[in-house]
Amino acid sequence: MQMKLAAAVLALTLPFAAGASDVIDLWPQGAPNKSTITEPETVNAKGSIFNVTRARMEVSVPEKPNGKAVIVIPGGGYGNLSMGVIESSYVPFFLKEGFTTFVLKYRLPKGDPAIPLSDANKAVETVRSLFTKYSLHTVGVMGASAGGHLAAMASVSCKGNACPDFSILVYPNITMMQEESQPKSSCRNNLIGKSRSVKYDTTYSAYKHISLTTPPAFLAVSAQDEYAGSLGAMLYTRGMIENGRPVALHVYPTGNHGWGIEKSEKFPDGDNFREDLHRWLKTIK
Repeated sequence: MQMKLAAAVLALTLPFAAGASDVIDLWPQGAPNKSTITEPETVNAKGSIFNVTRARMEVSVPEKPNGKAVIVIPGGGYGNLSMGVIESSYVPFFLKEGFTTFVLKYRLPKGDPAIPLSDANKAVETVRSLFTKYSLHTVGVMGASAGGHLAAMASVSCKGNACPDFSILVYPNITMMQEESQPKSSCRNNLIGKSRSVKYDTTYSAYKHISLTTPPAFLAVSAQDEYAGSLGAMLYTRGMIENGRPVALHVYPTGNHGWGIEKSEKFPDGDNFREDLHRWLKTIK
């Protein structure tokens, strides 16, 4: 009895716990491009999800909604969905900022890059269709690592209601050009395959498709990053500037890859990152 009472008290005192209940299936009638993954979906001890073939979003509503939504896209090198830092760091941060948060669990590509991109585009379109239900007026995308690449692609390859209003790209794998990719990154091989042509490299290098309508972007990278590097973020920033689009680029001296929103031993600049992002979010209408 005491254990049950303690659990109930904990549930009441944990912030935002009550809002994380809705799960939205993106393709209830079946996706237009079928996944070739046949193995069952599994989760490892770190919470990373493998063999994802059902695209869905998990919704969390903040205590004080501000009318804005963010679709949070995990990384994992397109080989899995790395949920740890997303669920423990970024989701609580956005909820505290007042953003209704949709965590996108996209289908893994297994060499077909159109699969996760169609999920990301569909996610934005779906959230727009739910504006009335959740009292929203704005929706953006936030992605980390491979999720940053997917968020960037969703921002430059969209049409109509599938276009986000802003994008937040955290240590993103922006480029798929072989000569620009970091040797330690698995994104390119998992997304487009080792034997794909330069045509695919160009098609899925987000910075090459920035236009006059690309949404405002906030980019954050580490100068030490061995997996995504900072070159792609710089190329994306240059493309935004050349097209007269609002952009903010922050290059932190520490952190390498995979950091969250808070200060840590490996990421002493975490406090600066959190404050920089907090201020930038205030500019989103």
